[in-house]
Amino acid sequence: MFPSSNGHAEVNVRILKSLVAKTGCKSIAEEKFMHGLLELRNSPRADGRSPSQVVFGHPMRSQVPMHHSSYAKEWQRSSDEADRKAAEQEMKMIERYDRSTRRLKPLKPGTIVLIQDPLSKRWTKSGSIVSCGKNRDYRVVTASGRVYWRNRRFLRPKILPNAATPDPEKNDEPEKQPDVPLRRSERERKPVVRFRV
Repeated sequence: MFPSSNGHAEVNVRILKSLVAKTGCKSIAEEKFMHGLLELRNSPRADGRSPSQVVFGHPMRSQVPMHHSSYAKEWQRSSDEADRKAAEQEMKMIERYDRSTRRLKPLKPGTIVLIQDPLSKRWTKSGSIVSCGKNRDYRVVTASGRVYWRNRRFLRPKILPNAATPDPEKNDEPEKQPDVPLRRSERERKPVVRFRV
């Protein structure tokens, strides 16, 4: 089980929108926006490396003055440490995601299930499982004959009302449960005061 990467894309879009707002540019072709984008590529991320270090192995030259040691080869030697930090961060993210997850029970062919609608997120359609795939995917056929391939998390077994089948070995009469007196509180109750207005 792995977390989705949509969150990273949302963060990147948010960063670029804030860059456009800070520079006050009306077009991304303006020079001010390009300088801001260059500084953004030189800014280190959570693993300690900037995007330019990931791609080129060293920071890019920009208008901000930097010491000549910033362009030394030690950045390339420290990339292994940065990779280790990135792997640790990814494992922590996976652990946080897996804390609230659970494996769903596999479904057998012939099981009647509810199908979640991808837009409304409601369990509106129902069908019967025809076959199972390799990666927790199932082929479901509805009453109208339409066929859907759905992952296990978008399927929910439908609870059918079970008709009580009489057992010939047992009596048809239901067993009488012993009468249990209702449990009452023993604390004293205050009388209700009603104000007539």
